[in-house]
Amino acid sequence: MEARILRRADVERLTLLHKSTLYRMVHRGEFPAPIKLGRRAVAWRTAEVEDWIATRERSLGEGAAVETSVEFDAEQLGLFAKRLRPADGVNLPVQDAWEAWCDQQGAKRDAKEVGGLERYAFTTRLRRLIPELPLVKAVKVSGKRQRVWPNWKLVA
Repeated sequence: MEARILRRADVERLTLLHKSTLYRMVHRGEFPAPIKLGRRAVAWRTAEVEDWIATRERSLGEGAAVETSVEFDAEQLGLFAKRLRPADGVNLPVQDAWEAWCDQQGAKRDAKEVGGLERYAFTTRLRRLIPELPLVKAVKVSGKRQRVWPNWKLVA
């Protein structure tokens, strides 16, 4: 059986975690450790990363307690997903989509500023509803790194 590996950039795209968060979680034992490929090269076993993602999704499944005022009602999320459209040359920041979702749900301002766990649940559930939604990509906008869905926009 051939073991497949993922380089760091691939792991970041799949998990939506930034490099520093990824290594912090590895150090705390919350994420699988990478394997060394050379002096300065590491990779992760695909199966371990996929297992971590599956475990994380199960922990965020229906009825799971997530510390936020935002609920992931399937019907409401489906209505929100209809507002996402392909658009050449336009990048939709994940944070903008998250804030629009919070506004639609009448969530408090502090819910918009929660950590990545809720946004992770939000993005993975949207990808289930919209299979053609691309993986999140990190880009620099005005010198600041942002996670975006390339070539997608949010319509009113």
